[in-house]
Amino acid sequence: MFKLYNIYQLFQNKIPSKIFKYGIDFLSLTTAYLTAQYILQIPLTSHLAADLVFLFIFSIGTAYFLSLEKHLWRFTSLYSLIDVFKYCAIILILFVGWRYLKGEGLATLIKFSFLFLIFSFSALNMVRILIRLAFERLRHPQVQTGANTVIVLGAGKGAELFIRESMKRADSAYKIEGLLDDDPNLWGKKIFGIKIYGPIKDMAKFVDSSTIQMIVIAIPSLDQDKLCEIITTAEELGMPVKILPSFEKLLINKNISPEDISMEDLLGRDAIQLDDTEVSNFIKGKNILITGAGGSIGSEICRQLIKLKPKSMILVDHSEYNLYKMSWELEHVFKYTQFVAVLASVNDFEVMEGVFRTHNPNIVFHAAAYKHVPLLEKQAKQALRNNFFGTKNVAELASLYGSEKFILISTDKAVNPTNVMGSTKRMAEVFCQNFNQSSETNYSIVRFGNVLGSDGSVIPLFKKQLKQGGPLTVTHPEITRFFMSIPEASQLVIQAGAMGKGGEIFVLDMGSPIKITDLAERLISLSGKRPYKDIEIVFTGLRPGEKLYEELFYESEGHIPTKREKIFIAKCSNNDFKGFEERLQVLEKSINHFHEEKLIEIISHMVPEATIDFSPKAIYGVDGGSGSDAN
Repeated sequence: MFKLYNIYQLFQNKIPSKIFKYGIDFLSLTTAYLTAQYILQIPLTSHLAADLVFLFIFSIGTAYFLSLEKHLWRFTSLYSLIDVFKYCAIILILFVGWRYLKGEGLATLIKFSFLFLIFSFSALNMVRILIRLAFERLRHPQVQTGANTVIVLGAGKGAELFIRESMKRADSAYKIEGLLDDDPNLWGKKIFGIKIYGPIKDMAKFVDSSTIQMIVIAIPSLDQDKLCEIITTAEELGMPVKILPSFEKLLINKNISPEDISMEDLLGRDAIQLDDTEVSNFIKGKNILITGAGGSIGSEICRQLIKLKPKSMILVDHSEYNLYKMSWELEHVFKYTQFVAVLASVNDFEVMEGVFRTHNPNIVFHAAAYKHVPLLEKQAKQALRNNFFGTKNVAELASLYGSEKFILISTDKAVNPTNVMGSTKRMAEVFCQNFNQSSETNYSIVRFGNVLGSDGSVIPLFKKQLKQGGPLTVTHPEITRFFMSIPEASQLVIQAGAMGKGGEIFVLDMGSPIKITDLAERLISLSGKRPYKDIEIVFTGLRPGEKLYEELFYESEGHIPTKREKIFIAKCSNNDFKGFEERLQVLEKSINHFHEEKLIEIISHMVPEATIDFSPKAIYGVDGGSGSDAN
């Protein structure tokens, strides 16, 4: 095979590719012709020369007609074989027709046709397949130095693509030892020579009896319960686990490589089914303003809105890089150009008024906010300016310029807040509810907990610490948080916005709270390490403003289910809007003059349920811990 490949390369370098391929195909047809003649014992008389001349003309003409020479032989596939069959069939019809006109007997021609078709198709494809095998096996040897020996779970299309890619790459990091699949009809069968040994439940037996170093999951539709079961078994075996990307990614990615299992994969939440009609009527053909458009939630809202066909999107963010990154993604990844990027802070009333005056947004998604709890404990003034007064600016402009709806993105930390960040978000909630009573614009609030993978959140921090060899830092062994994925949260925000009539606080179903310690342990296990043995988990103590657990509702609120399964409405308690407005006037006049202690005191009066530490250490002290609750 190696010599064949060298000969192929030699001729390819010295003879034009088209001529070379025409010549090889003619020789294959000639071989098929002579073999059929020999088997049928048809004497090779004087018509041999004429037969070969006509066969040559037919082969060149048909190949040119079908563009057969444009197929790359080293990538021979089913599509190539189909074109070769058409080529053989057309030549056979022309050649047999010519011989029939010469007066040859019909019975002999039928036998000749059958044999010629089989031999020509076989000869033509044999050359192509040998060239492909030579290219893949000799140019890309299958013995990979330092490759991980893996067992693949699943024997479907994903596994096929992964195996194909691994076998043809000399630098592949994976040597596939075998496959497991729950379909009994596949047991004992092979994919590209790799055996399917049995069901997935035999994973432990297979790992124990072989030199497996890693488990790769190749089942795109695997449900969360089964995934967790596989991961638990892998943890017990001390095996790292990776998962193939979605089938859509497999089709477009040049390099098919397993990925680390994300916490989103393990969250166990069902896919969101939006009310397409309601959401489309809400967004289609309208100007949509998104503040904080470069952040985790704001950017995902932008992505989700594209398919709903807004008239335009106005992206506002005070981070130049985040705004650029989102603009580039919309334009180059999504091919969406009906947007305007505005580099501005929501604190700047004049600039924001210019945005409203110029673009006249119909819908406003207000996602801009500072979210880092420990950092904002020492930055009360900045937290107030951005989280509260920034919200107040955008909310008032939405009313002034006749926007239909204003949707405030809030947080579970606004419920019984123990920190500055949560208190400022609660102030924003109360202001929007109050303002809704006097404005034609509908103001709605969407409240939810942490999102996985957001900027500055716990998962990226843990991954960074894990990459550095640990330890992973958690503030308290019993600390819990609510989590959902960024796409899920963004979709539910849009759905809640469509449902809003004004004044509601929509609360998203976050599922059960998750212990941060469990997250840390699971991430360590997924990396193939052992918690507390290979990688330590260090408890640093609660930081100023942190709570052991978060709440989604006040005790006095209760919750009302909606027609959407994962969206509730908080039954609002009676807020003292008059007292809130009186203190707001004091705050507006004094925010630039008061020290942090005084500002926190005013916040506590405006949010009576807040319990914020007034001590100088909490406000000005240096935080020595590196905890996990970043947002």
